Amino acid sequence: MYPRSARVHHATRRPRRRVRARIPAAALAVTLVATLSACSGDDEQSAGEPTDATTGEEVLEPAVTVDPGPAPTVRLLEAGGDQRRVLAYAPPGAPAVVDVTRSGSARTTVSGAQPRTDETPEQTLTVEGSSEPDVDGAQRATVTVTDFTSRDELRATQFATAVGFTVTWTRSADGVVRRVALEAPSGATDAARAGVEITADAVSTATVTWPGEAIGVGARWDVAREVSFESKQTVEEVRNAVTEALSSGGVLSLEDDRGRTVLVPAGALGYLEVGPSEKGRVGFGSPA
Repeated sequence: MYPRSARVHHATRRPRRRVRARIPAAALAVTLVATLSACSGDDEQSAGEPTDATTGEEVLEPAVTVDPGPAPTVRLLEAGGDQRRVLAYAPPGAPAVVDVTRSGSARTTVSGAQPRTDETPEQTLTVEGSSEPDVDGAQRATVTVTDFTSRDELRATQFATAVGFTVTWTRSADGVVRRVALEAPSGATDAARAGVEITADAVSTATVTWPGEAIGVGARWDVAREVSFESKQTVEEVRNAVTEALSSGGVLSLEDDRGRTVLVPAGALGYLEVGPSEKGRVGFGSPA
């Protein structure tokens, strides 16, 4: 289990906290990110979306840069067997199409009322694009949304306006995402914008980060990355939850402001910080 850390920010008006936690990078993400870094293709146009009268291409709004957050920290545990080498990503140089499918559920608990669980139906974002070398050994992967579907009919209608949406990731050779830029079609709905940003963020956090040391077969390393969310729990509730988890050696359980539960093994908790809720988020994503 990779180490995690959490940060909680205290709100001034509403009882909300900003929580940051460390999460692991999954080995399965290697395939996804490597493929995304080697995409290429042309924009597709959806009916009714604004187009450039001269070129016939969709009109994209100015790019919005999203801060991917602090870079993860990597700690090598075992270097592995012989024939060790330093691993690094390189643009595969071949076009590809990638489907990113997500689903989820949120549980909302209000004092005096029955708990409510909201399910997010399966939704699939299809992208294609290109990858090219950037400065200092980094790579820049630019993909364009060709399809965004959902099993929910209303969501599917809203997501259809995401076609032509462009996302650009810039990452260093070791896999650390340094920058994410989003360019939305002028006709994209708020739901489509939020859906693309949330999916792009999921891809960023799923990127496998390599250690800087040479490694071989059987190598093991820890990757710690911060994620954040807002919580309505009071400072005292958070403090008690942390104290109980640390004393029992169990799992720290916190709830965000949408009722979702975040679980962090107490032994992997790096730190906890309490402060004001952050304002002025940059990007398209919004609470739903």
